[in-house]
Order: sequence, then structure tokens, then C-alpha cells
Amino acid sequence: MRSSLRMYIALTIAFCGFGMTQPAHAQDLEGCDQIERLVEAGDYPAALVELGWCQRDITELHYQAILEVLEVTVLGYEPGEGKVSAAMGFSTIEITHSDGSNEIKTTIVGGAGGAESAMAGLGALAGLASRFGVRESGVRQVRMGRKTGRLEEKSGGMYSLMVTLDGGQVTTYEGPDGDFLQEFASFMIQVLEEYLGG
Repeated sequence: MRSSLRMYIALTIAFCGFGMTQPAHAQDLEGCDQIERLVEAGDYPAALVELGWCQRDITELHYQAILEVLEVTVLGYEPGEGKVSAAMGFSTIEITHSDGSNEIKTTIVGGAGGAESAMAGLGALAGLASRFGVRESGVRQVRMGRKTGRLEEKSGGMYSLMVTLDGGQVTTYEGPDGDFLQEFASFMIQVLEEYLGG
């Protein structure tokens, strides 16, 4: 039983959040090295507390790593300063790219643990709505490779494109020119999925 618990802890540390594929910095994960010792001592309540803190720390590092991979020049648009915020189990990444006269804002919303499952469920519902042709005024479906996007025309000549990734993370792109926005989003999704292992 203890070996199974140790395996569960190891898997949780390795794959929490979006599915981390880059190593964390040890100095930022001080609580993680205490978990196995607490399990061996039979102090499961304390081990679970440390596991929660460890998962939170790894998730923070993971989201920062996602932000870093998005800080690339895309079709002549240079990245600005991005930010990561978290609330109620969900994390949001925002970054704006500019070509000097126009801007495109990228937003990624995801979660960890139960919140990640909830986000995957919402993403699946959004995907079903798109695939089965749920109609909304000013909104049309667009093909994004093997995914379906939701392109909405806003006021002032602006557009919003929402695409749900396979893991349930919801990505939104806002900017002028709906056709160009799709090209921009395709590039960003490719970058994201390379990091996420998709």
C-alpha cells in the first residue's frame, strides 16, 4: 500500500497542472522533499498538506514556463510583458503582441487538480457546441487544424477567437482582422502544444 501511495505522490508531482514537461528549480520546491519522509513515518495528514503546497509550487513554475514559450515574435508581432494570475483553483496567462500599430491579446485559462477536470469539462462542452453548429449572432465556426474555433466579431472592427486545447485549456485571441487572427492563433497553439506534449 505504501509503495502505491509513493507512486501516486511521484506521479502527482511529475504531472500536476497542465502536465509539466520541464524540470522545476529545486530551491522553489522546498516542501516536496519532505513528502516521502512523512509517508515513511506514517504521518499522512502532514504529507498531504506538503503535497498540496508542492503541487501549487510546481504549477506556478509550470505557468511561468508556459508564459516564457509564448514570448516569441509571431508573424511580425513582438511580445510585450505577460502576466500570470491565479484564483479559485484556476490560473490565467495573458500576453499581448504588437506590430507597432495593432495588438493581439492572448489569454489562456486552465486549472490544477479538480479545477483542471472542471475546465476540461467546460472545454468539451464548448467544443460540442461548435461542432454541432450552435448558432449565435456575430459568431461563426472556423477550422483550426483538427480543432474547431469560435470566431466572434466585436464592435470597432475587433474579433475574438476561442479555441479549446485537447487538455481542456481555453485559449482566447483578441485583435483586428479575423482571418489574420486565425493565422496568429494557429502559430500560438502549435507553440503551446509542443510544450504541453500534444
